Amino acid sequence: MSDEPILEATAGSGYMPAILLLDDDRLIIKALQRVLRCDDYQLYCAGNVEAAFTLLREHPIHVVVSDYHMPDMDGVEFLAEVARQWPTAVRIMLTGCEDHDIAIKAINHNAVHRYLSKPWDDEVLRSELKAALSFHRLGHEKRYLEEVTYRQNEELRKLNESLEARVAARTLEIQQTSDMLDLAYKEMKRSFVNSIPVFANLVELREGGGGGHSRRVAEHCKLMAKNLSLDKEEQEDIFFAALLHDIGVIGFPDELAVKPYVSLTRAERVRYEQHPVRAQHALVAMEALNNAGIIIRGHHERFDGKGYPDKLFGDRIPMGARILAVANDYDSLIIGMLLDTPLSRAEAREYLEGNKGSRYDPEIVELFQQILDKIPDSAPIGGEIRLLTKDLRPGMVLSKDLLNGEGMLLLTKDHTLSDSIIKKIILFEAESESSFVVSVYHEVEKRDVA
Repeated sequence: MSDEPILEATAGSGYMPAILLLDDDRLIIKALQRVLRCDDYQLYCAGNVEAAFTLLREHPIHVVVSDYHMPDMDGVEFLAEVARQWPTAVRIMLTGCEDHDIAIKAINHNAVHRYLSKPWDDEVLRSELKAALSFHRLGHEKRYLEEVTYRQNEELRKLNESLEARVAARTLEIQQTSDMLDLAYKEMKRSFVNSIPVFANLVELREGGGGGHSRRVAEHCKLMAKNLSLDKEEQEDIFFAALLHDIGVIGFPDELAVKPYVSLTRAERVRYEQHPVRAQHALVAMEALNNAGIIIRGHHERFDGKGYPDKLFGDRIPMGARILAVANDYDSLIIGMLLDTPLSRAEAREYLEGNKGSRYDPEIVELFQQILDKIPDSAPIGGEIRLLTKDLRPGMVLSKDLLNGEGMLLLTKDHTLSDSIIKKIILFEAESESSFVVSVYHEVEKRDVA
């Protein structure tokens, strides 16, 4: 073959994937062109390494196909250099049968993605090129998402700095929350972590007068799981299950979602009793929430086997579900979602005690009673109201974390509002040109819990 390099390109109108073919045998190049002429590819052809590098510098190349036997530099060395200078280009090597071991070593050292044997099968060649271009496209999309994520994280960082300046009294608490979120980000897949508050917020929207129910139940479950010295992963599964335990109610009519269980008709109960199964099915696609889904499915089972949906009994009910059953029913009794009328804390505790061994695991009830003994009876009872910032008053207590329109934490749940903090919230609301709706505990008369 002539020493003069092949340096040519075929291109149609508009954007097409770009493929570089390198071989010092012009007949091989022509054969490759014939195989690919009917495909929408932009083909660049070179007969030596120098010409190939020129094309790589001058054009965006998506896939590089190189022969192994080149006079000035073998294919492995050439593709290794391509990997160093143009790492996004997918690299394929053409080899003879005797070069398979070399090709495999090149793949193991990340110089080559795939190799094709000479003589090649035309359909296999075309299929491999399509796969290589798909791989390149996925890589491009991944880099794009990483760039978007980086920019969003930078924006969040700047907003955090701005927030710290305006709400100086909460700087330490915000930093602790940020550190906690950062730890969760490292330990779990980002999509999983972000889905939890999204799902929990959807559940909160259906809780009506019992707003905050899921969060209160989750806090009680977390305390019980910790006292039982369960491993960290099981504690997290129980906590997430508690946050999402009513997600199966989403999609029910409003009157069914907020109606006390004892007031449901037979037909309504049949439908309502499917919500644990609906919840598990909703979470099954997320592998990290599969254990939480199992716990949710079992949280309406009874210790005596008369619960639903599977009539499990005793230790056959998952530990997390037995914990969730006690915490969920306790809060539901107080906010009036289990019986026709709300109960006081003392009455709810008596109900749990009277149903040990039938509805509930006796050991879990005993543990929960010990935990409740340590919680002040004057803590706010279920129920909350949502207010505009102009209606906030000093002494009100947040029943939910206060977030801005972009989901950034401003103040944490259970923070008591002061006059200065309210002014800062109103100022930040004006500067961000958005309206805040703030959830606070409803003012209730302290119950007699003697």
